[in-house]
Amino acid sequence: CLTDWNLRFQQLLVYKEEIVDCQVPLGFSPNPQLGKWTYRQQRSNKLKKLTKERWEKLNSIRFDWGEQPS
Repeated sequence: CLTDWNLRFQQLLVYKEEIVDCQVPLGFSPNPQLGKWTYRQQRSNKLKKLTKERWEKLNSIRFDWGEQPS
């Protein structure tokens, strides 16, 4: 759902502002859903299922497309 995606994106912006990167751990205790969401974005990109609009939005904030830290 687009609303959920935008909500998580906004949460990622807050995380990045506080932590300085976009490497949200899967077990990020303040917001476990955010870690799962970032993993899904990486996976969707790897599988070529991420829309161009979402890819551009994530890329604009220097999203980390690598593996999720544990």
